[in-house]
Amino acid sequence: MKKNRGITLVELIIVMALLGIVLTTSFSILSFSFKAHGKTVDEYDLQSSFRLVTEYTNQIARFSTAVFTIPQSSFRENNLTDGWSYIGVMDGAIVIYEYQKVDGVVDHYKRVLVPAHPDIDYKVIYEKNDDDKEEKNIIFSIQAFFRDRPEKYDDDGNIVGHMSLLSEVEALNSLQIIHKGTTMNPAVALAYRGENREDPIFEVERPVAQVAMVLDTSGSMNWDMNGYETNVVNNRRIRKLQNASIDLINKFAASQQTVSISLVPFADHANDPKAFQDASTNTGSLIANIETLTNQHNGKTAGGGTNTGDGLRRAYYQIRNGRNNPDYDDAKINDYVIILVDGVTTFASATNTFSWSYYTGSGNLSLTGWSPAHQIVGPGNYNNNTVNEYVRIIGNMIINDGKMKVYVIGFSADPDDFGNLDQIAEYTDAEEVFEANDYDELNIVFDEIKKQILNDLWHIDGPEL
Repeated sequence: MKKNRGITLVELIIVMALLGIVLTTSFSILSFSFKAHGKTVDEYDLQSSFRLVTEYTNQIARFSTAVFTIPQSSFRENNLTDGWSYIGVMDGAIVIYEYQKVDGVVDHYKRVLVPAHPDIDYKVIYEKNDDDKEEKNIIFSIQAFFRDRPEKYDDDGNIVGHMSLLSEVEALNSLQIIHKGTTMNPAVALAYRGENREDPIFEVERPVAQVAMVLDTSGSMNWDMNGYETNVVNNRRIRKLQNASIDLINKFAASQQTVSISLVPFADHANDPKAFQDASTNTGSLIANIETLTNQHNGKTAGGGTNTGDGLRRAYYQIRNGRNNPDYDDAKINDYVIILVDGVTTFASATNTFSWSYYTGSGNLSLTGWSPAHQIVGPGNYNNNTVNEYVRIIGNMIINDGKMKVYVIGFSADPDDFGNLDQIAEYTDAEEVFEANDYDELNIVFDEIKKQILNDLWHIDGPEL
């Protein structure tokens, strides 16, 4: 007869050891599962936060009236400009600083979109689209780098985030997006504003552009682009100039900036400059002045020389006097001269003395009566040193003023008409020289100048770096 035998201590120890192994393995599996699930949930939450940042950025870029990208070296809490709100990465978090009034206090109020994490580094980079000539699109990436994971690289060997979102958006209400970031100092934030500028909390020194359009109205402007007389009005240079100028005025008017324009027509002299008028509020009047210049040429044959120096002289004084406009007491004024010629300089302005000298004063030339105070000198139908010297003297006045940017345009399909362009540019220290062979090319030139002027105004009105 067999006796029942109990469990020995050795067997109990073995069973307990096996049970411990099973439980440890089970807990390890459960713990890994929980951690994996938790990490999945965390990454899902992070992706949701990234999508929120993307949506905020899209809304900002689309609907703000001004947008600047801000380089990494400038985005600090103690370096925020009044009147501007910001979104970007600061102190390890993705944040918004909204400029607003709360309980009567105007300040930048911080709101965290993605909080800082001890194991994650965030990077937001804003870049311009090089294919976007209007600079209205912005490309931005939002990346997360997990410190407990190996570094990740793209095919070009650049380090990339373990999690990232890439997006592109177009500015709808802003003239353009101004990019301040560089390769060495990338843009990590946006500064934006979309407020009513009449609200006192947004009062800043407003930018104003004074643009003197010095337009050649000599007899040759009645010719076609190749230099032949024509009875077809729409083929005349003056009509093409009219249409392109009207387009330019309308574009300035739509720019949301204060652009004040003075028309300075010139031929033998420039005795009829027009007062500065804000393109946004006096568009119709400016266009009427342009049309008047055109109508004066209708039915005329070629006649009248090109006194380039006198056109520049009148523009110089128009701008100097315009700076005293009391409406601009709270403004920062930028001054521009756009001079368009369709041929070489043929006349100059002088005082009427026994030993005449060039006339550099303000006001109209007095050319009538028995004792005229001034006279027109020069050959009238070709270029020489006498008339070129006058352009140099007036150009030197513009350079010495130190505040006027000059753009020189040659408007003709005949290369021989461009003989003085580089010389005018040299004498006035012009920003650029353009040649326009027809209406379409003149439109392109005007668009480029408009872009540069408005870009200057955006920079004046932008956040401090």
